Amino acid sequence: MTEGVTCTETKQYSTNSKPQKDNAYLKIDGIVYDVKAFARRHPGGSVIKHYYGADASQVFEAFHYRSPKARKMLKSLPVLKESSPDVTISGVNSYEGNKGDNEAMLKDFELWRQSLVDRGFFEPSAGHAVYRNLELLGLWFMSCVAFSRGQYVLGVSFLGLAGGRAGWLMHEGGHGSLTGKPRLDKMIQTVWYGLMDGLSGSTWNNMHNRHHASTQKIKHDTDLDTTPLVAFHKTAVENGSNAPQFTSVTWIRFQHVFFFVITSPIVLAFWSFVLHPMNALKRKRYDELFWMAMSHVVHTVIIQNLTGSSALTAYGISWLARWWSAVYIFSHFSLSHTHLPTLNEDEHSTWVDQALEHTADISTQNPVVNWLMGYLNCQVIHHLFPQMPQFRQPIVSKELEGFAKKWGRSYHHITYYEAWKRTYLNLKEVGAHYSVKIEKVKKI
Repeated sequence: MTEGVTCTETKQYSTNSKPQKDNAYLKIDGIVYDVKAFARRHPGGSVIKHYYGADASQVFEAFHYRSPKARKMLKSLPVLKESSPDVTISGVNSYEGNKGDNEAMLKDFELWRQSLVDRGFFEPSAGHAVYRNLELLGLWFMSCVAFSRGQYVLGVSFLGLAGGRAGWLMHEGGHGSLTGKPRLDKMIQTVWYGLMDGLSGSTWNNMHNRHHASTQKIKHDTDLDTTPLVAFHKTAVENGSNAPQFTSVTWIRFQHVFFFVITSPIVLAFWSFVLHPMNALKRKRYDELFWMAMSHVVHTVIIQNLTGSSALTAYGISWLARWWSAVYIFSHFSLSHTHLPTLNEDEHSTWVDQALEHTADISTQNPVVNWLMGYLNCQVIHHLFPQMPQFRQPIVSKELEGFAKKWGRSYHHITYYEAWKRTYLNLKEVGAHYSVKIEKVKKI
């Protein structure tokens, strides 16, 4: 284990070669596939382009473990000869970073992964899936009881917590690790995420898959392109979609205060009324649009009838619950990677090193933290095995520690308190950096 890094400086890796953006081919399980034509209709969106010219075997296995359709589509793609002068496999699996023993390490990783499969760690649990759904219904029911008794604070607390817990549930549904049946998992995601949070599952999947494919990589990981609302590292403004002129000096200086209670709800509001509806409409996901609309109607009608308040007041109360939900879920999402090093856009590492270097596990043996963070405190394990049922991951984290030690890799495993501390201090440090830098730019 390691104490980690306080501030997200960009980590410099040494690479002998880099995937070229024009090299529209991938090497998977020893076969080189031409994906130029397929990339435009790839269900996962632009994620595939992040691995052009690279050996993407581990990536493909991680994302498509439960998808026979993906394997069938892979076999239908044109095959190239690796000996061709136009083919140069480089990138994630030829990374020359930590040790130069990547080939042996990756083979050992595959053996370990297969042992986890053989021992049932990738098997879903119907009982656990039922419990997760009943939990949401229970929290929703408790909020209704509280509202009916005039206990508004308690009602908002339960409803907001239900929204946050729906976020954890839909996250697992999006990865297909809840029931192990992708279609059912996506349906559960669509209903709960739409009804409780007013958001689009397909939009979230597209953004989140890019995060998984390029964790902490500048201009690739959508979780880093968050300026001018928040900057997680000291090149965020320069490498984001906003010039310094659009970033408020005062806002960025106090971003460590604003992020948890103000910034997160602002992001939720933008997602709710702009980004997610537009993307769902673009994808013709009318089922998502229906449940998203229902989230505004259902909560308002229930609160109005239980409290006797006006429709406007009831809608306002529902948004107080959404505020609490946003604070709860966005804050916890940020704990496991935003304070860790970043990768430059043209730097690459192995699938294993990417997870170990750029995500952190948090108190994985603490059952309270496991529940509170919906098992996403096992973030390193989750990034290595995104389709492993998340309730099984605390046990696997013990084995990961041994694997990392064996191969001389760092493993960020920190306490819940330390995660909050590092996230807060990183936001404060980056904010101080930019409050000075941006002020100088604006004076020019």
